[in-house]
Amino acid sequence: MNARRILTTLLLLALASANAWGVITVTSLPPTSPVLIGQSYSFQLTSSPTATWAVTTGLLPTGMSMTTGGLLSP
Repeated sequence: MNARRILTTLLLLALASANAWGVITVTSLPPTSPVLIGQSYSFQLTSSPTATWAVTTGLLPTGMSMTTGGLLSP
């Protein structure tokens, strides 16, 4: 699974979770620079109002993690 697909999945999960608890807007935009295999990459998820982020369904790829502050990184 490539990084763009992972980010899209996380954004959709965030939107689905937010709809269950109230209105929230994901304000982070998709990455604009290419993501290359074998290079370290991180992405900051943001929202309004501020949210606590979590992977609630499935797993991130091996070696990836996400903080409750929304930082997705290796």
